[in-house]
Amino acid sequence: MDIKKLTEILIDIGVLIIVGAILWCATSYGQLVRNLGDFIQCLYSFSRPYYGSYNPILFWIGIIMYGAGKILKASLKKDGTP
Repeated sequence: MDIKKLTEILIDIGVLIIVGAILWCATSYGQLVRNLGDFIQCLYSFSRPYYGSYNPILFWIGIIMYGAGKILKASLKKDGTP
C-alpha cells in the first residue's frame, strides 16, 4: 500500500471515529450535560460523574488515528514519497 494513501485513510477514518464518538456522547449524555464544558469533559475524560453507554476510548482511538495520519502526511515529501 502506498504511504500517501495510508495517510489519507488514517485521517479519514480518524475523523469518522471522532464524529461517531461525538454523536454517541451526545445521545448518551444529552439530558445530563448542562453546558459545552461538561460535554467536552464527558467526551474525553475517563474520570467523570456521568454514567451510560458512552466510552471515551473511541474518541481517543479517533484522535490517535487522525494524529498518526497527519504526522505521516507531514513527513512525506511533496511528491508523496517518504
